[in-house]
Amino acid sequence: MAPLIRALRELGAGIDAEALPLTVTGPLRGGYVDVPGSASSQFASALLLAAPRSRQGLTLRISGSLVSAPFVAMTIAGLERRGVHVERLAPNEFRIAPQPVKARDLAIPGDATAASYPAAAAAVLGGRVTVENVDPRPSAGDQGDVRCFEVLRAMGCDVSTLSGGVSVRRTGALYGIRDDLRDISDTFPTIAAVAACATGPSELLGLGHTRRQESDRIAAVAAGLRALGGDVTEYADGIRIVPAPLHGGVVDAAGDHRIAMAFSILGLAVPGVTIEGAEVTAKTYPGFYGLLEELAS
Repeated sequence: MAPLIRALRELGAGIDAEALPLTVTGPLRGGYVDVPGSASSQFASALLLAAPRSRQGLTLRISGSLVSAPFVAMTIAGLERRGVHVERLAPNEFRIAPQPVKARDLAIPGDATAASYPAAAAAVLGGRVTVENVDPRPSAGDQGDVRCFEVLRAMGCDVSTLSGGVSVRRTGALYGIRDDLRDISDTFPTIAAVAACATGPSELLGLGHTRRQESDRIAAVAAGLRALGGDVTEYADGIRIVPAPLHGGVVDAAGDHRIAMAFSILGLAVPGVTIEGAEVTAKTYPGFYGLLEELAS
């Protein structure tokens, strides 16, 4: 959180610590600030959301290459739907003047990242899964992680848009892929689990920033697959997965909810998989194991 804490202090906020737990006090003066984009898009999104109510407004520059860029686009789209004018000064530089944020009645769509887990279950098990309230078609300002459905389609799944939902079905082989997942990196562990069941090798790239998330996700995915007999090569910013016969084993979730959920999905297809630290799934998906019981029944 250091980049966000530094930025808020530069904009006039008082913060009493360098890490959680901490207390933030206003008012937010505003001004110009620069935040890195290479570790997370969340720093930029947080500042953009606060900008309209700052005293001077905000000029925000995102330095370096921005990861998970669709989330910043979604933040801007959400502000604009509430009447906030966001001026784009350059590809990664924005200006928001002090202004009101209008109330709106909104229908909140389902979480595309959460939807990737039942979709992946259909991919590794075969058969069909339908997820309601998720539109798999990518569009500007919406959830970037819907692109995971395009990835599953490239791997051999049939993905259909339904009225109010999406259906994922696999009846044939799964194919390996080579893809840059920089913009949808939250789905990386799940796509890796599917790739382990494919008929050919996969390379998943653009993921260097995931080494600094809840875990080193590249290392955690590689270690988990190796524990189950997988053939894995780590790169600085990605991973190569060569299909191999998988067997049961113990996978360390490494304190990371997405590692736990991805390998639990793989465990539907590989008997005898134990997830050490599975309770971390409660961070984002408290009902996750209830979902798995439904999918397995």
